[in-house]
Amino acid sequence: MEERLKVLVIDDEEGFCELFESLLRKEGFEVHTTTDPQEGLELVREGEIDIVFLDLRMPDVDGLTLLKSIKQHDENIVV
Repeated sequence: MEERLKVLVIDDEEGFCELFESLLRKEGFEVHTTTDPQEGLELVREGEIDIVFLDLRMPDVDGLTLLKSIKQHDENIVV
């Protein structure tokens, strides 16, 4: 059995997360979503994520700062 790529969607809009999750699951990806940037960073740190889709404009968190934190943890992760 082929291992599915694990995708993380981080967006403050829950509806966008749900839509993206539905579309990606139909394409065979394992999908995790969160509206909490800190939770998303923790999921990346656990080492179970291959690809991250990230909203750059979220309240309380600068998406570029979060991007830098993700890349500091894993410079090879696709964001």
